[in-house]
Amino acid sequence: MSGRTNYMRGDFLLHPMKSRKRFVSSLRRRNGVSEVVAVLLLVVIVIGVATIVYLFGLGVIQSLIAGGVNTPITATGQMTVPGSTDQLGVLTMTIRNTESLSITNVVVTCPSSFVNPANCVKMTYLNNPIPPAVGPPGQTVVGSAPVSAQPGTPFVAGTVYSILLRVTFASGSVETLDVSVTAIS
Repeated sequence: MSGRTNYMRGDFLLHPMKSRKRFVSSLRRRNGVSEVVAVLLLVVIVIGVATIVYLFGLGVIQSLIAGGVNTPITATGQMTVPGSTDQLGVLTMTIRNTESLSITNVVVTCPSSFVNPANCVKMTYLNNPIPPAVGPPGQTVVGSAPVSAQPGTPFVAGTVYSILLRVTFASGSVETLDVSVTAIS
């Protein structure tokens, strides 16, 4: 074999050029994902993971899981209806502020079955209206007001009404709560 060295190992010829040609041709025959598709798939996966990490950092995922893990306020309500049905009632809302910021404003929105649904209950702290008064951190804010039903649709004891609370904190952040209030007689 004039001047060229061939290396024999078992049944395989290990010549440097022939091995490379055999390796390249074996790559062409393989079935699988092309390099372009593999790179694009990797880029999509990296962008997806980065998006999930970013959203988690913003707390979006946290707020989607069961209404959020840490709710800064809790609210309850009660509506008293004289007798079992009546056009008039008394709606009382209570907000417990567990946030480290003061409450600067509360807007209570009643359902459209009420005569005045917009800001139907004025909230107070120590009998002072909010605003201008503020509800300090760790304290309770209360509001109670007479409410009227639309003509022909009286309040009925046992009925659940959805009351929307929009609470603004000293930082400007806003928390919205949907409170289910059951009318009692």
